[in-house]
Amino acid sequence: ITFDTTYRTNLYDMPFGLFVAVNNHFRSIIFGGVMMRDEKEESFRWVFREFIRMVGGKHPQTILTDQARSMEIAIKAEMQTQYIVGASGIPEKAKESMGVLWSKNSEFKMEFHKLVHHMTTEEEFEQGWQQMLDKYSLKKHPILTQIYEVRHKWAKPYFMGVFCAKMTSTQRSESANHMLKEYIPLDAQRICFVSQFEKIQFDRESEE
Repeated sequence: ITFDTTYRTNLYDMPFGLFVAVNNHFRSIIFGGVMMRDEKEESFRWVFREFIRMVGGKHPQTILTDQARSMEIAIKAEMQTQYIVGASGIPEKAKESMGVLWSKNSEFKMEFHKLVHHMTTEEEFEQGWQQMLDKYSLKKHPILTQIYEVRHKWAKPYFMGVFCAKMTSTQRSESANHMLKEYIPLDAQRICFVSQFEKIQFDRESEE
């Protein structure tokens, strides 16, 4: 499954989390949604406990999320689940700090994407990463250093044996967020928000 809290209700500025997965035809399905007051560890722990209860006590094999530390701690405390950071967020984090190196057709950008999405062994990844740092003189770059230190959470070679149902990012959650915007007015009050979310679930289940 993927879990993402980037969608916010405009009227209340409350994060809305979505649990999204795929069916046996690899089409996206929404397991549920949760409106949260904040994104603190205790709140996430409650969310994950309720999710496990909602699905009859069965823990998912894998969960893909963003890099929120409070979420990671809550997952480890409440779920018997492999935690993976969605790879789509890694290039975005690098992009914010790379300046001109991250231009439209830059060689660095292409090499970085190759490292994130196409390496198949740990040795290949490690060698490619060091070559990239040497080539562009980035050995002391703080963001790349930070990303590298948590590579086991997002780099494919480190979880090749983990079942992910062909999902390596939170893209399906992001697509579901886009669908929320189509159904729910920006100024929706909570009762309207809930009723429209139920309509989304009804429509998706009807298609299913």
